Amino acid sequence: MLRQFSLIFAAACSAALCRAQGGGDRCDIPNSEKWDCGIVGTNEAMCEADGCCWQPVQAAAAGNGSAAAGGNSKGIPWCYHSTDDKNPCSDIVWSAPDPGFTQEYYDIMYANYLANLNIQGSGAVVAAPDEE
Repeated sequence: MLRQFSLIFAAACSAALCRAQGGGDRCDIPNSEKWDCGIVGTNEAMCEADGCCWQPVQAAAAGNGSAAAGGNSKGIPWCYHSTDDKNPCSDIVWSAPDPGFTQEYYDIMYANYLANLNIQGSGAVVAAPDEE
C-alpha cells in the first residue's frame, strides 16, 4: 500500500513539475492578457528559468504598416507571466473621490504657477525658479 501511494505521489509531483516548467495550461493565455516577464535580451532559457512562459510571436507580414521584418508591432511579449501570477496593475484604483490634496495646497501651487508665467513680460516660463 505504501509503495502504491509513493508511486502515485511521485507521478503527481512529476506531472505538476513538468507543467510548471514547460508551461502547460498555465501558459495558455490570450495575447491580449499577456504581460511581460522578461527584460530586453531575455531568451527562452532565461525566461523559463524565471518560471515564466515563452511563446515566440510571429512577425506581421511586411507591407501592411507593421514593424520591420522580425518585429512585433502589436507589443505581444514572448516571455510572459503565467496564470499562476497576479498582475500587479489589476489592483490599481484609477478613481478617487477628491484630488488628493487640500484647497490650501492647491491655492499655494496655483499662485506659484501664475508667478512663474511670463517672467518680466518676456513670455518665458520658469520651471524651477531660484530662491534668491
